[in-house]
Amino acid sequence: MDSQSFSPPSIDHVVDNQLYIGNLASAKASELQECLGITHIVSVCQNSHSTGPNHLAISVADSEYEDILIHLPKACKFIQNALDDSGRVLVHCVMGVSRSTTVLVAYLMQSRRMSPNAALRLIQQSRPSVMPNYGFLKQLDVFAECDYYPSSDNPSYVYWKRMQEQHVTRFLNQMIDTTPIIPEQLLLSSEFPDDIKQAYSLIQELGITHVVSISPCELRLPPFIERHDVRLSHQKESLLTLMPAACIFIRDAIAKKGLVLVHSLVECNAAIVVCGYLMQQQKMTITQSCRVLEDGNYLPSLLTIIDLSYQSNQRYLYSTVHPILRVTWSFLIPAGTLLQRTILSFENGRATYRLVFLTELSETKIDIVGFETTLQNISKNRCQTVG
Repeated sequence: MDSQSFSPPSIDHVVDNQLYIGNLASAKASELQECLGITHIVSVCQNSHSTGPNHLAISVADSEYEDILIHLPKACKFIQNALDDSGRVLVHCVMGVSRSTTVLVAYLMQSRRMSPNAALRLIQQSRPSVMPNYGFLKQLDVFAECDYYPSSDNPSYVYWKRMQEQHVTRFLNQMIDTTPIIPEQLLLSSEFPDDIKQAYSLIQELGITHVVSISPCELRLPPFIERHDVRLSHQKESLLTLMPAACIFIRDAIAKKGLVLVHSLVECNAAIVVCGYLMQQQKMTITQSCRVLEDGNYLPSLLTIIDLSYQSNQRYLYSTVHPILRVTWSFLIPAGTLLQRTILSFENGRATYRLVFLTELSETKIDIVGFETTLQNISKNRCQTVG
């Protein structure tokens, strides 16, 4: 079975005098079960084993890759038989959040023909913290598509099984891409799910309460999320002029103990907004704000290595012409970053400087000069833009 839980017993009713949801400790609390009149138990825990005819054990891990779908018909039948015999059923996992909820949602879907969302909302009325992981949420949709009887010869089940790993991996990669800049306050990303269930799961998993969405992407967000859309025009100054409202939105959200996600398909734009907030609201310098991004491990996703042939002329190190963009190295030099990141290597007997700098050559074509200029403008106009 999963690692032992040190939490106290926690049981909530889903359907009065019939269905209950709980954690692992509740499955061991015999006195509490007797008090509630519980006669049957469904254990949805890894390596769990049945202890008798009134105990159904479903051995699955709480992993997005796990196939809980194939076990749902058996669980629904066990619960229905128990209720038909006037029994009371406790469905539990380790925390009483994901796996047990998935089984109960499936039962409500089958017995009451409820949608997955409606069934989940019903359970959340009694136990607000419940939330199946993304993989299980997706499987509940497939459960309905299979007419509540998934099997190896059901086309919907077969298709889901074939695509499961790909869909889950994409979702988890999007979670990894969401980088904490200020822990429990501010996140930054350039990836966000198109699938509304993925979006819902991502937001729930990370605890996001507010989103700053920078065009051209229009995010599909659950209605309970507060959002601020930054719609850019084709003018180069567009982001700068829209910065004050975005910074105030972030400030107010954090003041309310919210967790803010700043998102843009163009990573540099999201980075500029975050730097702008740090400079405007927390009075940081350009260098300090960029270091916060670096401390949050965001810069590595934006780093590009450019090979420059060694030149004795120091001016060449500060500025050079690249086929895609013109790079001004002086932006990085004051903090000593350039020298720290300069690696002297020898290729074919010729010294080469590998200079690492903040930009997105391959995807966005946004140059470091534009990034520097925008931050300089924010710094120059900071007093005027504070709301």
